[in-house]
Amino acid sequence: MYEVVGIETLLDNREFPKFPQVGDYVNLSLSSDIEIVDNIEIVLGKNQDKSSNKLFGYTNWSPRSYVLPLTYIFVFQRIDDKKFQITHCDTYFILSWGWLNELPSSSYSIIRFIREEGFPFYIENDNVYSKKHEVICESSPSLTEMLAKDRMFRISPNLYLFYEHLGNVLALYWDDQIKVIQSSKYIPFSNDAIFMDHILFKEFELTETILNQLKTILSLEDAVNYLKRELAYTWF
Repeated sequence: MYEVVGIETLLDNREFPKFPQVGDYVNLSLSSDIEIVDNIEIVLGKNQDKSSNKLFGYTNWSPRSYVLPLTYIFVFQRIDDKKFQITHCDTYFILSWGWLNELPSSSYSIIRFIREEGFPFYIENDNVYSKKHEVICESSPSLTEMLAKDRMFRISPNLYLFYEHLGNVLALYWDDQIKVIQSSKYIPFSNDAIFMDHILFKEFELTETILNQLKTILSLEDAVNYLKRELAYTWF
């Protein structure tokens, strides 16, 4: 007869190696994208500024080949120079990048920020944070979902364009500034969103020509004005 093993047994603490715990003090070398803490490899990634007082790190581990892998997301708070305290830790089952879409948008943005080279920010407690872990702006639930999960185009090292999956909202990220251009039929994605007639978005196509033209623009204001003109042209 087969023995039925409960999930509690599989996930019993005795099945896991000793991991750093919330409240622990650790030393980070900050000399590479990967740290070794208590013999555990923790990835800091390439995006965040390692001179910041707050840092994220993650590690993946599975107790058995047939058990769901676990991803641990640590928050490190600087105490002094290279000494940090672990102030928070979240644990996730991550089967694939596609499965990440099932996570809350803010959690998804943090994982992308750590794991996906070039992702320029993360969202936490309804705020968008820069690579230096400084607040850029407040984020509504709609904007959080769009920035975390919708299409991202990296125009240049300083400029990103986000395109809502229904095609009714554009968001420009430029040097830690965010500007939203959206359909007038939508509730505001941000406090200073620019509204344009819904019919313009219905006819709008984000083409390679538009993306290439954005590469030549030197300011957020000019980029916003260019996209507004392209939207208006769809009427003619």
